Amino acid sequence: MIASQNGWPVLTTAPAGRLAWITGRVLPGPVAAVFDYLARRIDAEVEHIDPATSWGWNDRNIRGSSTTRSNHASGTAVDFNAPRHPRGARGTFTPAQAATIRAIVRSLDGVVRWGGDYTVGPVDEMHYELVGTPAQVAALAARLTSPPAPTPAPAHHQQEAPVIIRRASDGASFYVSGGVGARILNGTDLAAYSGAGVETVNLSDAGYAEAQGRFLK
Repeated sequence: MIASQNGWPVLTTAPAGRLAWITGRVLPGPVAAVFDYLARRIDAEVEHIDPATSWGWNDRNIRGSSTTRSNHASGTAVDFNAPRHPRGARGTFTPAQAATIRAIVRSLDGVVRWGGDYTVGPVDEMHYELVGTPAQVAALAARLTSPPAPTPAPAHHQQEAPVIIRRASDGASFYVSGGVGARILNGTDLAAYSGAGVETVNLSDAGYAEAQGRFLK
């Protein structure tokens, strides 16, 4: 098997994965999902991506190498806005933009590398490539595409245990179920609810009046 620099198999024909952000293809499935997420954030937080000058798969060697296959050859690399960020040119982004790119890349679990941070060979600020294994890329894609967890209901909307509110001075009482709805109890009802094990809370006159204002509306 011929592999690209990151160890993924080289593709001699264009892969099936399409992205709205580039002209060309990438590997479908998890690879496309990761690059789509990356592109959406770059476009929203760094600069607009022009698909006409942004690339994907290309079956070729790394520029300047006669032996090492580019990660573009395996459909695991993309270039965004190539003319704005030519290979070998440093500082094509503002410091703030570069900081945002690094923050986005850090959020991707070590799976993506930005060419602007190359320490060997020319920098390549247009370039983003996968450096994770297929399993790592799949796990990241699953995380990025999972629906968000539901937001817990505010505390005042959460279910509360039923309770009898009782005025200690004279025994006047009412029943509250689940934090909503309440009704004043007569002697028979009070005995029935108390017998069923419902908690009774004894309050002062002031506390009972406040509870009435909250529940007996």
